Amino acid sequence: MPKFIIFSSLVLFWGFYELSGGADFEPLAREAVAASEPAKTEDTFTLVPETALATSAPAPVEDVQLASAEIVPDALIEAAPQQDIVEPTPVAAPEPETEDTPVIYEVAADWVNMRDGPSTDYAVLTTVPRGTAAELIEVNADGWAQVRLQDSGETGWMAKRLLSDS
Repeated sequence: MPKFIIFSSLVLFWGFYELSGGADFEPLAREAVAASEPAKTEDTFTLVPETALATSAPAPVEDVQLASAEIVPDALIEAAPQQDIVEPTPVAAPEPETEDTPVIYEVAADWVNMRDGPSTDYAVLTTVPRGTAAELIEVNADGWAQVRLQDSGETGWMAKRLLSDS
């Protein structure tokens, strides 16, 4: 088995070496970009590089367009027409849950056993299908949740990880 692993590793290494260019591989040279002083006009300021890039790539790059940024003076911004500002309507925040507000979860697995106590050692009371609404009563330190089924009112225990927020 160790010979097979060594042979497989060598074949994979050789394949990667050949696919990446083998002995003919030459890494591309990095190009440096030089910035120049911005050209100033009467109403606007435009940033345009004045020098061309020197390329050391094997093939020349054609039709390269340089991007420019335009800075607009504050006088033009103040002269622009103002639009009406619409205030957003406030949305009422949900009421915080209190001790009286039940926390409702849904069964998140296909069929979940609801048991008489917080362990698999207890008897199965019923099997609950996915999507059944259950009110959370208590969660113990071992991850078991005591729940009350919304449709039947039956109370029992199931694993908390099998419940999801509704």
